[in-house]
Amino acid sequence: MPVQVTKIKVEGQIAWIVAKSKSGRFIAVCKPLALTMEGDTLDELYARINDGIQLLMLDLMESGELDSFLRKRGWKHSPVKARKLGKIEFDVPIELLIRSGRDKARTLLQ
Repeated sequence: MPVQVTKIKVEGQIAWIVAKSKSGRFIAVCKPLALTMEGDTLDELYARINDGIQLLMLDLMESGELDSFLRKRGWKHSPVKARKLGKIEFDVPIELLIRSGRDKARTLLQ
């Protein structure tokens, strides 16, 4: 029997500032979510960002804090029916803002 997936769309653009470290890894910081991710390639970084967002949103949903968390940032999500949800996936639009080569990855954390 296939697992039913419920998609929850978050309405709001979430920007990540990306820079390359001296070691060549990509580092991304999202201040509104208080998350930092890194990857060897932009594809790997994007996948890790998505995984991090999924875990954060699911944790917020399970703790009952999702609505207030999104509201404080001016975001909202699509309505969710009160039935058994099965697997939940969050559809969160992200934007990668790539800093130029002369910007240091260390400055992202300031």
